[in-house]
Amino acid sequence: KEKEFTEKKHTTIDPVHFEAVVEGMHQVYRAGTASALQIPGIEIAGKTGTAENFTKINGKRVQLTDHSIFIAFAPVDDPKIAIAVFVENGYWGGRYAGRIAGLMIEKYIKGEITRKDMENWILTHSLEEEYAKPLSGEPFRINQ
Repeated sequence: KEKEFTEKKHTTIDPVHFEAVVEGMHQVYRAGTASALQIPGIEIAGKTGTAENFTKINGKRVQLTDHSIFIAFAPVDDPKIAIAVFVENGYWGGRYAGRIAGLMIEKYIKGEITRKDMENWILTHSLEEEYAKPLSGEPFRINQ
């Protein structure tokens, strides 16, 4: 293993603030925007995110479907994995990135996937139409 990835890093942020941030991230998973992503037997601290997405088409600024972001670590009390997932044109954080992160966390910690519903959703959905929208020349809706 490379030292840069296994050596402990220190921050300039006072550790007195860590508990509140960790608890806030845990509540995102327990009762907030990531609550539908719960994995039985694994307590996750996470944060969903949505990044607005714009491009220029014929010289005009046009909004495209937003990007999906999810950052997390687990288990909350004794982290074994930290992950960040960014899905271009993936809507909001819990829609694509959160599901992918949850499945990856479960596979890493348990060695198997029990959330077959979430796995099936990821395997049966595509963003292909989102990537084609700005090239179509047709009017399109975003974030639907």
